[in-house]
Amino acid sequence: MGAPVAFLNSEQDCTVFAEHRAAASICRIPLSRAAALMRNLSCDRVWIDALFDGFGLPPGRRRKDWVGYVRSFDGAEHIDNVLHGGAKIETAKVESLVSCLLTSAADLGCRLVSVPQVPLSGRRQRSLNRTLAKAAGTCLEGDGARCALVLPVLLTNLDQYQYKRNSDRVLAETERNLSASNAEYLWIVDTSADDQNITSNSRERFKHLLRFHERLHDNLGDACRVIAGPYWAFNLVLWARGWISHPAISMGVGYRYYLSGGFARRRLARVALPPLRRLAKANSKLRGWIEQALAMLSPADEAHEELAQLHANLKVYIDDQEAARKQVASFYAGWLGKFQDMSELTRSLSLYEDLSSAYVIGKSLSQRGKGKLPSAKGYAKHPYAVAETLMLLCL
Repeated sequence: MGAPVAFLNSEQDCTVFAEHRAAASICRIPLSRAAALMRNLSCDRVWIDALFDGFGLPPGRRRKDWVGYVRSFDGAEHIDNVLHGGAKIETAKVESLVSCLLTSAADLGCRLVSVPQVPLSGRRQRSLNRTLAKAAGTCLEGDGARCALVLPVLLTNLDQYQYKRNSDRVLAETERNLSASNAEYLWIVDTSADDQNITSNSRERFKHLLRFHERLHDNLGDACRVIAGPYWAFNLVLWARGWISHPAISMGVGYRYYLSGGFARRRLARVALPPLRRLAKANSKLRGWIEQALAMLSPADEAHEELAQLHANLKVYIDDQEAARKQVASFYAGWLGKFQDMSELTRSLSLYEDLSSAYVIGKSLSQRGKGKLPSAKGYAKHPYAVAETLMLLCL
């Protein structure tokens, strides 16, 4: 089983990675910042992504800096005309753009580079992705030995894999594009899946996504290495079950994938709740919740010690988002490290037991009077919601 893949988008991400690298041996960075980030990045294998998936956003929902970046490449306007203007695909323009993007990344000395792909949504997108994959498979021939290709599969909604007919189509498209591009790696993420904001329907959703990965693994075997995520822990479930080679991870923030080029979301300080294997918003309401939880737990319990330490430092995390980010990254690196050297069979059972323990603690807190987590919504308010949903997928 392969090591985790770290998704790094900024200097801050690289700083946190240097301190809490979680044994990651591959780092994914954006082409738009690659030259600057690579100067101080210590990583065995750098994967550069051109942020091409941002073309899947409507033009009115894109940041100006992303638009300026992609428009610096000849042929970018044609992609918009195809996706949003109804123009026919002109193969020569697509090939020229793909060649420019891949060569720009390869010239920086990376080991892996993404095949340009847009999110899956309709027939036009599928047709464009086929053309892009074929172009990528030929543009670096001969010179292409410098780096391996990674084929992105960007799912956007549950319907694409919930029903067998749709799932069959996505699997067939994936295998076709993998063959056309000659990619050695496959990166899959559902941009609509969030395994922190759990709902009453999340269990069924992730069961379908797990089944999709299982079917893909059965179809491909060892034909390529598969990366999934970033998620909070669903990626670890897939990794533990043996359906993927590499879990994609974040560096303290962003345990969900958003399409490139979109408007920035308001960032709230979050901290890890170690006994519950989940995140929570860092605020004064959380302080009160922790105090009540501590009163219910035995001082001899490890959970009591972990929450007491969090309580002692909570003001720092509320006031300093970078400190909160490093607390999450430190916890995650230690949690992931527990399973790093295990065999596939042992890893799956150990992750199940780990999440089961978190579920029991969360359920106990709920039954003893301190029920819902502050600032969480819906079913995610239950302390055990995240662990419950994920542990049931481990076996």
